[in-house]
Parts: sequence; C-alpha cells; structure tokens
Amino acid sequence: MKKLLTLVLIAIAFQSVAQVKISNLTAVSTPVGTDVLPVVNGGSTKKITLNQIRDYADSVNLFLADTVTMGTAMIVSGNDTGVIRVETDTVRLKGLFKFTNQPYCCRPYRSYVAIVTQSGTSAPTATVLENQLGGTVVFTYLGVGQYAMTLVGAFPINKSYCVQHQMAGSEDNADTKFLLYCKRNSDDAFLLETLDDSAANTNALLKEQFIEIRVYP
Repeated sequence: MKKLLTLVLIAIAFQSVAQVKISNLTAVSTPVGTDVLPVVNGGSTKKITLNQIRDYADSVNLFLADTVTMGTAMIVSGNDTGVIRVETDTVRLKGLFKFTNQPYCCRPYRSYVAIVTQSGTSAPTATVLENQLGGTVVFTYLGVGQYAMTLVGAFPINKSYCVQHQMAGSEDNADTKFLLYCKRNSDDAFLLETLDDSAANTNALLKEQFIEIRVYP
C-alpha cells in the first residue's frame, strides 16, 4: 500500500510539471550554448543545444543570404561581431553575422593603396598597404618621369580614380617640390608622371609617395 501511494505521488508530480505552461516558466537571464531545447527529430522528441542550432544555421546560411547588399555603409565597431551603420540607420548584428573582406564590405569601392619609391631608370617599387583589386599591380619604367601601374582589366572606364597630390614634396627634402600626375590610361593601366618645378619630366622624385586608386562597381 505504501509503495502504491509513492507511485501515485510521483505520477501526480510528473503530471504537474508537464502541465506548466511555457509562459509560466522562469525566464533565462543569460543563455549559454549548452542550454537544451526539445526538437522532433525523425518522429521522436529529442534534445538539442543552442550550440548545435548555431552550428547548423552557420552551415546552411539559415539566417543570411549568400550575398547581402547593404548600400553605402561604415563599420562603427567590431569584427565578427559588431555594429554596422548603414546610411542613417544602425543595425546591430551579433553571433550569426560574419564580415568577409571587411574593408570592401563597408565601402562603395575597391582600393589599392601603396607607398611608392623610384630611383634612376628603375621601375618604381611599392610597399602595398591595401590591395582589393584581385591581382598584383605591376610597376614599369616607361621613360624619364613616366611609369605605368598595370593590372589587366582592373580599371574600367568612368569607374577608376586615382587619389594623389598634384604638388608633392620630397620625403628626404621638404623644400624639393614636384608635380605628380596619376591618371587612368586604359582598362589595364594607370600612368604616373613626375615633373620638377620647371615642369620637366624627371626621375627619382618619388620618395615614399602615397598613392591610392579606387575602383567603383
């Protein structure tokens, strides 16, 4: 009789737990990856953790399309997790959002940035700070004060622009002034020209000179 009463009490206890509404359960203050949820898998009720849900969503791109067009955007903070400001709206994305190719994802153009030096009749040499053009830009010597920056098909017309100082100063002598021209020559190349203060093409004026090329979509 005592054993039977014990079994009845246990059954009542289980029934009471089963009848508790989800809305009446205590809220989780800080979810962790090992927290468990019920899921119907193959016709049976099983458990799944938040970590498993995250890994599955990431593997099948459940929450993001393969390509997300954001328009003009700027990263405010964060790397894999952070805040993005798109025009005047702020979108907070956490956990399932990943930046790929971070600089370009948030600028409306691709960029090539280098510090360029040239001497004698040698081709300019470049210390590349950033290159999003999809290939190596090759510098060649064309003639006195004339040099090419070449990458096949990288510079489409009306979409490629060179950021440069038209009047520059020599790195090793601030009093030495010269003219620097950087202009698109074809879909494959930009042309660099250096001229002295009498407007004559001259070599060896590029001394750690900043050059940036922007290519818009």
